[in-house]
Amino acid sequence: MNGSNLITQSILLYLKFEIFNSIPQIISKIQPGVGYSADAANHIYHLINKGQIDAAYRIVNTLARSANINGEQLPVGGFLVRHMVKTNQPIDKVLAVCQRLTDENLHPRAFNLAVQVALEYSPLDTLVVLLREFKTRGGAVRPHYFWPALVREGRANNTAEVLRILQVAEAEFGVGSNTETLRDYVLPLLSPPNQVSGEVFSQLRSVGVTIGSITSAYVVHMLRQHNLKEAALLVTWLVLKVS
Repeated sequence: MNGSNLITQSILLYLKFEIFNSIPQIISKIQPGVGYSADAANHIYHLINKGQIDAAYRIVNTLARSANINGEQLPVGGFLVRHMVKTNQPIDKVLAVCQRLTDENLHPRAFNLAVQVALEYSPLDTLVVLLREFKTRGGAVRPHYFWPALVREGRANNTAEVLRILQVAEAEFGVGSNTETLRDYVLPLLSPPNQVSGEVFSQLRSVGVTIGSITSAYVVHMLRQHNLKEAALLVTWLVLKVS
């Protein structure tokens, strides 16, 4: 067994028996070589799964920094951030790691990466915390940021959470439910096939979506299903409504 495998096995053994205070000493023995980045990712994976965030960060510090063709150092620590978000680690720890990676210039876009991963994997409350931080740092929150969460909750038939996402997007970030969001990511998941649902219409109105946005989205939704009659009725109704 080579040195790298020995260290890997030692870390796994200490994790198995929860001898956490010995792990930093083992990490200090690491001598990175060819293929070490894969070993590092493996160490980080197991350490995070056991909640050993500080030890996982020590692994990041053992990684060599490569450079691009312009001589600029490439970021490290991305796997750490991604796995923390994917495994739903406490959000304060995620923020602390992102801050540390940024401050130490190991991964200047750590917060952006955390948001990117959270869009796909995190529950809404976690996503909101990260988006607040993202916005504080000058980021612009866009409607499409909420699309993966809408799809995830819609496929799970979680109507209440879909509506909460729309409401939070508007209330927290001023991101209204535009026609594209409703047409492509809400109505196909909530509305019965080939018909306009008064219930869905009312639900969307209850979270502040405008009549015009719902109607416009529903018209396209009906046309896509070749239901010209319903689409025409909606257009007529809207014209009479605003006239």
